[in-house]
Amino acid sequence: MDVDNKIIARRLVIFFSEDVGNADLMPLEFVKTSGTPLVPDYLKNYPPHGSTPHQYPHSFPHHFVRQKYNEGNLPQFYRPTELGREKNIKERLRELWGK
Repeated sequence: MDVDNKIIARRLVIFFSEDVGNADLMPLEFVKTSGTPLVPDYLKNYPPHGSTPHQYPHSFPHHFVRQKYNEGNLPQFYRPTELGREKNIKERLRELWGK
């Protein structure tokens, strides 16, 4: 099947723009007003010598570890609802984080 590359590219642009259009703008607004959040040294590609080592979630039971992933207090951007699979996600997050 011979398909014109322009058609494929056009479909991909439409697909991605729809995906971005459905995204929550709250994180973008947060970064615009507050700046980029600081990342703990142990999550950087080349952490400074002597910094706290990163704990890889896949090395822990249930692939989860309580670890700080940002410096400071960021708002909670994702709040799962009680609908569909989000209900399961909400419960799992509650079990893992104890909230």
